[in-house]
Amino acid sequence: MQRSSIKFKGWCLDQWAAAEFGTSSFRRVIGYHAGEMGRANEDSRIQRELNAAAGRTICEPYYPLIHARMERAAVEAYVLGRLGERIRKSYCARCVFSGVCASRDAHAERLRAHPYVAADVLRMEYVSQALNERQALYGEASLRSRLTLDGRNTAVLEAFTASLEQAPHAVYEVRRIYFAARTEECRQWHGSNCRAARWWCRQPRTDHCVEAHPASRFGPWCSGYDECRGVTAKGQAWRSVRTVYEGSRAEAEAYVWAMAAEHGMRLEEGEHSGIERAHYLTEGDGYPTASVYLVAAPAGVHDKQRKHFEQRFTQLTGRDGTAGTPMRELPEPKPRRLTGARRSSCGRRPSGESP
Repeated sequence: MQRSSIKFKGWCLDQWAAAEFGTSSFRRVIGYHAGEMGRANEDSRIQRELNAAAGRTICEPYYPLIHARMERAAVEAYVLGRLGERIRKSYCARCVFSGVCASRDAHAERLRAHPYVAADVLRMEYVSQALNERQALYGEASLRSRLTLDGRNTAVLEAFTASLEQAPHAVYEVRRIYFAARTEECRQWHGSNCRAARWWCRQPRTDHCVEAHPASRFGPWCSGYDECRGVTAKGQAWRSVRTVYEGSRAEAEAYVWAMAAEHGMRLEEGEHSGIERAHYLTEGDGYPTASVYLVAAPAGVHDKQRKHFEQRFTQLTGRDGTAGTPMRELPEPKPRRLTGARRSSCGRRPSGESP
């Protein structure tokens, strides 16, 4: 379930239910149909965990369509027969599940009926992919590629192209730090918070090391010989986004090309998006590592980075700051606004790149 569903559905229902029922148990009815048993089972499992944690039955989930063994087609036929109108699936043009849970054909048909809404969605996806090649609407699979392959979406794609040309653009300098992941031994000996890191906290020990240097009362005693160090795995990623130029699309792209020529940056198109980026630092094979590129995309992305990003970036790369000059100071970090628990008693837990 998306965080938006937790925030605007689950949390709101939780507040109402608490005010309405207090500590009394109640039944929650959800319209999962018979083809959605996986969703119902997950929902029931989480509710059982919440009930157990509360030491009482908060509510009991009930799925009447599943009990009636009615799949979506049967529900639609029933509504049509009773009301004389076809039921339409609740719809958000930006929903990441539009190509998974709902019919792709129905989604594309609605986008064709509203090409300017579709253009807005495609532009949002374009900005997302500009900052992260792997963050299309459906992961690595983009809505734009699906609509292009379809062949029936000329009006939609033309509206998107016009929207992209008309939108104010910016050049973003995107820097990333990829840390090494914690090892299983680190978690075993140091728990959830590692405050006394050893070399084996980020590099797994080889079989040779495990055999030659067994763990003592306080953990492995090895000093970290070359033959004892295994291959690091990718851990958390930190991202910095700074706006270094603003103008039209043509001006922003020209700025990227000029910076590439001036600083010897490598111009490269994204494998999935086709978006051109100017790379001047590429991530290495091991971790920790870093990458940096310049990219032109529609304006509107907020400058953002973690508090200690500059210090960590300089320690790792020996570079100080950005190649381009940021147009504005970083905003003061906003205090976290809590809108309820990570799990909702009226829905599933939210899905979880760090800011």
